[in-house]
Amino acid sequence: MPYMYSEGNHSAAVRLCKTWVEDNIIYLNAEERNSPKSFILSWNLDYQGSYYLWTLADLPTLMNL
Repeated sequence: MPYMYSEGNHSAAVRLCKTWVEDNIIYLNAEERNSPKSFILSWNLDYQGSYYLWTLADLPTLMNL
């Protein structure tokens, strides 16, 4: 399933290749749909703040906003 990834002024359609959790941090290996570029996103599951560096959403969720 494709997802929309957004960070700052950059957004791209991505697919998730792998997800895993280590030491309460979730890692997502994502690959851009229009290029062979892949990257790893991470997020601390204990984060209590309100500022997000990146977002990830599927199309049905975006259509219901």
